[in-house]
Amino acid sequence: MSSSRAQNAADDSARSNDSADARSVQTAFRYLTTGELDGMAATDVLRQSLTIRSVISTASTYAKRAQRSQDQSLLTEIKEIGEGLQGAIFEQLGSSQAMKKEKLGNEKLPFNLNHEYRIHAAVEAAFDRFNLLVDCQVYIPQLVHFKEKQENQPYWDNCLQQFPAGHRRPGDMITMEKILPMPKVVREAIIKEFYPVANNQPPDSTTIQKVLGLPSNKNSLIRTYFGKEDIKLSPDSFTLRNFPLCWKPMERVGLDVDTLVAEVGKAYALMHWGAGVNGDDVEFVLGSYIIPSEAGAASTPDSQHRAIGLFLLDFGQCSFIDLAEDFHVVYQVFRGAMVTGDNQNFIPNLRKTPALFAIFKNAYINAGQKILSEKHLETRFDIDEFMQLYEEYAEDFLLY
Repeated sequence: MSSSRAQNAADDSARSNDSADARSVQTAFRYLTTGELDGMAATDVLRQSLTIRSVISTASTYAKRAQRSQDQSLLTEIKEIGEGLQGAIFEQLGSSQAMKKEKLGNEKLPFNLNHEYRIHAAVEAAFDRFNLLVDCQVYIPQLVHFKEKQENQPYWDNCLQQFPAGHRRPGDMITMEKILPMPKVVREAIIKEFYPVANNQPPDSTTIQKVLGLPSNKNSLIRTYFGKEDIKLSPDSFTLRNFPLCWKPMERVGLDVDTLVAEVGKAYALMHWGAGVNGDDVEFVLGSYIIPSEAGAASTPDSQHRAIGLFLLDFGQCSFIDLAEDFHVVYQVFRGAMVTGDNQNFIPNLRKTPALFAIFKNAYINAGQKILSEKHLETRFDIDEFMQLYEEYAEDFLLY
């Protein structure tokens, strides 16, 4: 068993490095150290860090614990790090993978975990096929495998009791690349900048350390809400897990919102015209991933190089549409999904932020045209016409 675990850990590491190497081909990284960031104001930390070109070199306690776990061949600690509509998400210390375990009874529903796996696989394949053409800097967590409950019985026999209480039932499960959370220096800056206190004063050090120390806040991803102006936060509801960052606070701290919005536009085009997936209720989050060290990058034996990336995930509510269908049907499916669920949180509001929407629209059209040309479908679909129809649809049903 220990040799199997050691091999799994090595395979995970190789897969993570392959993923990071593929991303580094597209991205010219800019390295920052925690020492540099610690001396900055919170606003400056966020502006410097939250770009898809930043790498934070950090002495990570997680990295030390994971390495120790691998060295000892003890991949035993399993903890919950998130929850989706179809199931809870877990990590196993020392592994570069995350596990999404289906909720009891959900496997009987049409939108079950097997359905989500097939959608996710199609989107990942479309990004792999067309990304050099489109140059989209949005990342899809790489799938490893899907296992049905019965097929996975040996795993459950060995590991079921390692899951948290309340999750100790066998179930269907997806294993995929794990999106790493924001480094501690970024999490601390988010608290300093956005934690709600009286008189607009920054929180005191006791509050910062208390919020920072909550176990759930260590699993910090940032939802990029380009369609929402702002969200009123309260101390009771404040959490770093799936932290909602809207366009107005993004602009206030000086993030490169235009670039991020353009990447989201390309990602929707890849889902629609590359994968034939409607994109219903997907999420875009800023997270991190480990990249190999490069010459000139600050490095110590216990350090990690954590690159910030924009990730697309959560395909459980998506549906396929055959692009051989009549173009009116295809247009209706895509635009209908774009105005439902959380999509309008991620797509810029065409009335309230017309300049941002224009960036999204232009990126979507340019990417869509390239994909359709590559697939020899440019005479079947008119991306400009589709976007015009979407705008009319959004005006009628969403804006008032």
